[in-house]
Amino acid sequence: MLFRSMYFGAVITEVYSITETMGVSLWAVMTDRGYAAFEVVDRERHIRLLPNGRFLITDADGNRFEIPCVYALSERSRALVETET
Repeated sequence: MLFRSMYFGAVITEVYSITETMGVSLWAVMTDRGYAAFEVVDRERHIRLLPNGRFLITDADGNRFEIPCVYALSERSRALVETET
């Protein structure tokens, strides 16, 4: 809950697709606030792997998304996330 009190962010519950064009990845996801599509420009700087399978992702517009535990996602979603890290 600290994440929510510090930032306006959404929690990713499902990853539908991640595609890449010219080094920019486009994510299509379901969050606790509904469907979202966003771009991540620099994976190394904007996708942070934290302890216990937690991810913090910042999109090109500065919006923040959280995956509290990648191991709780579906196998397909988890595989997509792991291709980006």
